[in-house]
Amino acid sequence: MSMGVSVKRKGKAAGDNVIRDNEGDVIQAGAGKILHALDAWHTELLACINGVKAAQSMGIDNFILETDALLTKQAMQGGGFRLSPLGGLIHELKELLTEEFFAVQISHVPRRCNKVAHELARLGSFC
Repeated sequence: MSMGVSVKRKGKAAGDNVIRDNEGDVIQAGAGKILHALDAWHTELLACINGVKAAQSMGIDNFILETDALLTKQAMQGGGFRLSPLGGLIHELKELLTEEFFAVQISHVPRRCNKVAHELARLGSFC
């Protein structure tokens, strides 16, 4: 089964994810507030990790991570962020993806292309 997780965040407060099947239908969504975030990228990485763990618990083996943060895609494809303050989260996300899934693809998707996750982020910021 192939699944994609779209991860969005709004401001510095919400970490939200949407899990879709291979036809684009939403099968699970999560929203929540992240306290004490360093910045927006910190919430993005935490939302990615939460989405990956949710997909893992569903037994998904082919995985597409969609993020509106180009920095996240770049960090996942290279090693230049190891010494950044968020290097531990980047390492954790990479490990989860390589250990838990058969096939992984990481895509940068503009925020305007995922209204469902964007609305979850808005709701999560009020939690």
